[in-house]
Amino acid sequence: MAGLKAVPYHPVDGYGSWTEKEGITHVEPPPEVLESMVTLRVHLDDTPPGNGPLKVIRGSHSSGKLSSDEIASRKIEAEVCLNCKAGDVLMMRPLILHSSGRAQAPSHRRVLHFEFGQPKTLNPPLKRKTQHT
Repeated sequence: MAGLKAVPYHPVDGYGSWTEKEGITHVEPPPEVLESMVTLRVHLDDTPPGNGPLKVIRGSHSSGKLSSDEIASRKIEAEVCLNCKAGDVLMMRPLILHSSGRAQAPSHRRVLHFEFGQPKTLNPPLKRKTQHT
């Protein structure tokens, strides 16, 4: 993936796959953190079938974090295509199996993606530090 690189990190139990994209460090949290999170996707553009809409496997988030082999075996289940209109807000769990295809015609597919979690689930070394001036 262009712009994505592995970065040095301070080891924190349960957190892995540290990467950096466009100067922002990302890490994959442990399952108990992912299970408590909610994602909101605010669609700025329509995502009809030809514009690579999000596809999900309904209910797959209840299986927890899956291995690559488990994900491959679930791909045979029926995907649900989520065709959204500009202004729609989609709420989902990060652990739901999801993907999107390539747009078939050049068009915008902009989405604001917000992830929310419970602060009590963060490992203390990862808590956000704020400065008041």
